[in-house]
Amino acid sequence: MDEVAIIHGWADAQAALAGARASLTLLSAPGAGGYAGAAWFAALAAEGKAAFPHVVQRWVLDCGDAPGHVLAALRAGVRAMVFTGTAELRARLASAAAACDAELLESAPEAHT
Repeated sequence: MDEVAIIHGWADAQAALAGARASLTLLSAPGAGGYAGAAWFAALAAEGKAAFPHVVQRWVLDCGDAPGHVLAALRAGVRAMVFTGTAELRARLASAAAACDAELLESAPEAHT
């Protein structure tokens, strides 16, 4: 199973990536899709992939229960999001995510720190 690191910015991501062995899931803080935004997260992921190409990276943006944040993340190119809203909305959003070759998670991966 991949290691999971909760990140709040580049310093956290850089430290986690520097210590990663082979693969790492980088998970935003809860609700970051709303207060930090999808563009910020997509830029962070691009920076991480460029700086640490030897680490297999999975970047997951927590969008809470806000479907609009999930759609914004898809538009920004984010490929994995957490959505904690209703099952009906999750089904619709999962379809949109699949069309973008992205994944929609029902809950955040557990970080083992």
